Amino acid sequence: MLHLQGHDASARQACERAIQTERKPRRPWGVTLATAHYLLMSVLEATGDLAALDSTRAELVKLADAYARGSTMTRATVHYWSARAARRLGRAAEAFTEALEADRSSRELLHLNAQALPDRRARELAGRQSRFLDLVLDLSRGGDPQRLAIAWDRLVRSRGLVAPSSRGGGCRPRCGPTRPSSAPTRGGSMRSTA
Repeated sequence: MLHLQGHDASARQACERAIQTERKPRRPWGVTLATAHYLLMSVLEATGDLAALDSTRAELVKLADAYARGSTMTRATVHYWSARAARRLGRAAEAFTEALEADRSSRELLHLNAQALPDRRARELAGRQSRFLDLVLDLSRGGDPQRLAIAWDRLVRSRGLVAPSSRGGGCRPRCGPTRPSSAPTRGGSMRSTA
């Protein structure tokens, strides 16, 4: 809240206190610790403290490894914030790779949940996970045709991932989760995703 109100120094202090407080118990709760890191990274991104952003990103990755990135959503979110940090640090290739992995992990979770959820809930989940694809699309801008082709492929696949079941038993995935591709999978001319 402090960050959204423009009180970045206070927001940073609050995040750092939250991280210290959560590390005190014998067994810190990884999700709470990771969330405090995400919030801190958002503040550091806005203030331009690149050294602190880089070290916080490294701490987040170590934290995720220590807690085995338990859920698919946590895994996706760690990659998402790593991609954002890498972009701010000027590491375009690393940012794109991390964004692709975040999108892949979130799509894997959506694929699993769409099989069990009612149609409406699966579509809500798909909408909440759009930030992962949005980052891939944003990072694909800039003239690299291969990145644009990969992003276009992800966009097209995301449109058909959740389809209403004809039997009324919930959403059924139209296609499985994708893996990052090293080569474009769609040829021909492409429209801008902007």
